Amino acid sequence: MMKTITRSISLLCMAIIVCMALSIPARAADYIMEMPVPKNLSIGSIGSIMRNMSSAIEKKTGIKLTVRDHEYTHLTEPVDEMLALMKKGEIDFAMVFANEYLRYYMTEGSNALPLFTIEMFGKPYRDMCVYTRKGEMPRDAGNFKGKAWGGAATRNARYILYQNKINPKEITSFFGKMVFLTESDIATMFDAVLDRKVDLVTMPDYQAQMTINTNPKYKNLDKGFCEKYEHNWLFVYRKGVPEDDTKKLKKVFLSAHKDPEFAQFKFLLTAVKGKFVAVDEESLKRTKKIAQLGIDNKWYEEERKFIKANYKE
Repeated sequence: MMKTITRSISLLCMAIIVCMALSIPARAADYIMEMPVPKNLSIGSIGSIMRNMSSAIEKKTGIKLTVRDHEYTHLTEPVDEMLALMKKGEIDFAMVFANEYLRYYMTEGSNALPLFTIEMFGKPYRDMCVYTRKGEMPRDAGNFKGKAWGGAATRNARYILYQNKINPKEITSFFGKMVFLTESDIATMFDAVLDRKVDLVTMPDYQAQMTINTNPKYKNLDKGFCEKYEHNWLFVYRKGVPEDDTKKLKKVFLSAHKDPEFAQFKFLLTAVKGKFVAVDEESLKRTKKIAQLGIDNKWYEEERKFIKANYKE
């Protein structure tokens, strides 16, 4: 299961979601929201902003929205855990990774319903791409055979290969070498390519571009074999939360980018050229197909096995 999907950028966007949630004019009601946060990683000053906003909003409106971090590592399943808590009625809202949410929904059943998402760089979904050293991107994906791949989310590489009619029984029989790289730091992954520790990595294009823009040395990378991939993160709610509250919540988020009351969050939204938008049905359908491929071909189990064998806490 992919836990490391866009970790560094995920933190930024999760912070946006939480800050906005704490600023929402709501009816007098108590809700609990959880968000997945990688263990030992901090959002930094956002924490104090959230606490200040929470206190101010509770004073002004009487609403209490308790926001809890759901810590995880590569070895744990935060979306599964949060959705299980939602089944028990112990939490009301959660931020989830779309693929994991749909995989859980299809195999375990869930009372979590999508409410809205965040658009980044003009898209409610991400493109998954291959990155190599400049001049080394092959024309045919079959030429990646025997090369050294780096990362943690083997499912990313699997999907690109599948789209190019390559679906080996074991991914280790295709790549000559597979190096575990923690995906919370994209620069580290890119450095592994430039330092020839691996030949290619796979990651979302927007995440890669933000890193490339920070350091000119990453211009020595080539991008290729991009595929429309998963829906961006979903903000979900527990079935049974009053519809009136969910509608108000959604309305506030979807208008946040043009609401002067949320000007203090502009720098966060600007970082990803983002705004909150309605769930994109086309992207959701595509993500469901990708999740089904993962189930049918046992990509999730393969990824878990790779991570378990290589990840050290």
